[in-house]
Amino acid sequence: MFKDVAIQASTEAGKILMDNLGNVKSLKLKQKNDYVSNVDIEVEDKIKEIIKSHFPEHNIVAEESDVRKRESKYTWFVDPISSTDNYIHSLPHFAVSIALQEHGITILGVVLDPFYNELFYAEKNKGAYLHDSKIEVSSVSDISKSILCVGIHNKGGADTEEGLIYFRKILSAQASVRRIGSTALQMCYVACGRIEAHVNNSSDLFVIPSGKLILEEAGGIVTDFKNDIWNNDSKSILASNGKVHSALVKILKT
Repeated sequence: MFKDVAIQASTEAGKILMDNLGNVKSLKLKQKNDYVSNVDIEVEDKIKEIIKSHFPEHNIVAEESDVRKRESKYTWFVDPISSTDNYIHSLPHFAVSIALQEHGITILGVVLDPFYNELFYAEKNKGAYLHDSKIEVSSVSDISKSILCVGIHNKGGADTEEGLIYFRKILSAQASVRRIGSTALQMCYVACGRIEAHVNNSSDLFVIPSGKLILEEAGGIVTDFKNDIWNNDSKSILASNGKVHSALVKILKT
């Protein structure tokens, strides 16, 4: 039931995204390089409407609105557009991300790429899927033969400088490095074996729970840079196929 509702919500959200692609009517700068559009709000409202219609007692934590707190063991995490910046530029790398936690443990994750019509999802202890096909991480264990997606905190200040330091460390590993933009999709790409890791010195509570479960159910590992298991309070993220994880931790710690 939870999965069906999340897929319904992401599908309806995806339709709104595609209907408005290239036609964003209003845009507001929340902070440097961090935008919210009218489409973010419309998509988020649609997702919350669908969730509330089925589970009115549940908590909802969504990126563009106040936390909806109820006395419930269930909390939904919603990112209406993973990479609004890509979306407003019509760059086809954005996604809808929905996760459900029970007593703080993620039991469901759904990520929809509406442009390429790719639906990733996982339920705890039931494996990870792209549509109806089970997915798993790649078998690559050599960093120099890996593709790594690296995020850099780009809102200025010390965090940006720190991000550049980590970026140089990753480059030194002689891996093939990308910076595409959508955390949700990059974690799903690790899960289905397209890339070997996603690395970012900034952590996103709204989007990571869904990608974390999908990746872990596909055989991957998600920690922070100190190699502590990622949680809602983590400040960084290292999400990998598991085979290159130890080597990346060592690089990031040096």
